[in-house]
Amino acid sequence: MVLLLGTAAGAQITYEASDFAAANEEFTMTRASGFLGMNFAQTGVNHNWNYANLEVGSQQVFSWQNPNNAGYKLIWCLQNFYFFNCNSQFNNNFTHSRAVMDDLEFMDYALTNVVEHSRANDNSFAHRMRGLTATVQGISIPAAIEYDDPDEVYNFPMNYGDAHVNTGHFELDLTDFNLPFSYELTTERTNTVEGYGSLTTPYGTFPNVIKLKSVLNKTEAFTFQGIEIPVNTTTVSYQWFDKAYGVPVLQVEGFTLFNIFVPVSVTYLDGPQCLEPAAQFVPTLSDYSAETANALVAFTNTSANYDSAVWDFGDGTVAAGVNVSHEYNCPGTYEVTLTVSNSSCQPDASATITLPVTVSDSQNHLTTGVTLTDSGLSADRVVAGTTYQWVDCDNNNAPIDGATSQTFFPVVSGNYACVMTTNGCEGTSECKSVEVLGASDSDMAGVSIFPNPTSGQVQFSGNITVKNVEIFNVLGMLVGRSLDLSAQSSGVYIVRVTAEEGVITRKVLKQ
Repeated sequence: MVLLLGTAAGAQITYEASDFAAANEEFTMTRASGFLGMNFAQTGVNHNWNYANLEVGSQQVFSWQNPNNAGYKLIWCLQNFYFFNCNSQFNNNFTHSRAVMDDLEFMDYALTNVVEHSRANDNSFAHRMRGLTATVQGISIPAAIEYDDPDEVYNFPMNYGDAHVNTGHFELDLTDFNLPFSYELTTERTNTVEGYGSLTTPYGTFPNVIKLKSVLNKTEAFTFQGIEIPVNTTTVSYQWFDKAYGVPVLQVEGFTLFNIFVPVSVTYLDGPQCLEPAAQFVPTLSDYSAETANALVAFTNTSANYDSAVWDFGDGTVAAGVNVSHEYNCPGTYEVTLTVSNSSCQPDASATITLPVTVSDSQNHLTTGVTLTDSGLSADRVVAGTTYQWVDCDNNNAPIDGATSQTFFPVVSGNYACVMTTNGCEGTSECKSVEVLGASDSDMAGVSIFPNPTSGQVQFSGNITVKNVEIFNVLGMLVGRSLDLSAQSSGVYIVRVTAEEGVITRKVLKQ
């Protein structure tokens, strides 16, 4: 009986795809210290790995994010012409996402807001697309770059003795945009399940684990103006898997030097401990979309030593969660506050950070531009549901009564601006200077209008060639384009005539 129990305790496990973490599943991970001198390369059959003496350095909550909330779904669908089946196609291709913390910068070029998009199925867990923002000489270009050779991180099921060599490749080529820059990533992973047995960490003992050795050869190639700059790195990681957990319960990253493994970082599954929290986060920006009338921003929580997080998105809304996403209805800059707390401390310890997050409108959909025309001003924003309010810049931006059309025709010279509101998104144009021509500053000062007052048709004295007629009310609103005022109600009107000889602006009283 004792022999049978001992044999059962040391039996190897099969780690299957169903054991792997789902999106938004959270794990408290401790980054260890005091690991120098420990032998992480040791392995074998029915091996007992004992790393109970690892010391606590810091803690983070790890989770894969839902790729639907990562901010690059729409652009991926547009690039692949999935206009009517975007959701189904996206969900078929991606199940997990995770922000890549290392931005790449080279001279006037940078790759930022990088999010790895992956898919888990019965056979593998593979990186399949990277959403990123390429900044080239101040120009930001969001893109979804698919791997032409997906990078398979794990093969399922995992059994002792399994060995796989997987390659991956993708390329970002900005020469298509007449920009002399490209970035290429090539990977080769050699995964070997080299041992099984029991594992002990400060968190406790895991009686049945398998140990995976993964060697990653990675080449990143920057090409600038035809000159290629390759960067080659090789990393070695050891990962111990227990079927009860969706992530490695112990993971060690490092490199080999003279056939000796040198550990650089050690993380292990743990429970929350009373450590002083530190708040930090990274926003993955998404451009304002005219199609959805919002912008989705994903927030990756990079805080340490916490077990709960509360977000204030700066637009009057709050949410709780480790990694979250938020839809902003309007472009602009928002002050986002993250508060993390550690309930393992008595009383709870907390930390807060506030960072500005800018939601851009690169398509200029909600433009605040105003165009100065021969006859007045016209707001450039042409979006259904937009309201307009013209204001007098020379009078502390006081609203002009009745001036609520897209176009505005001032009756007196001055500086004017337009406040435009679309679905609650308010923007104010810059002030435009308008000079209203009258009889004193026209070459045709002697030309008069008659009859004045009038009950209908008016005409001008003198022999002029009329090209265009505009009739404005006292609010500056265009109400007609004919010298016949019969249809207008009684009141004062401005008659503006553009003739070959010049421009004439006159007041007339309609009886």
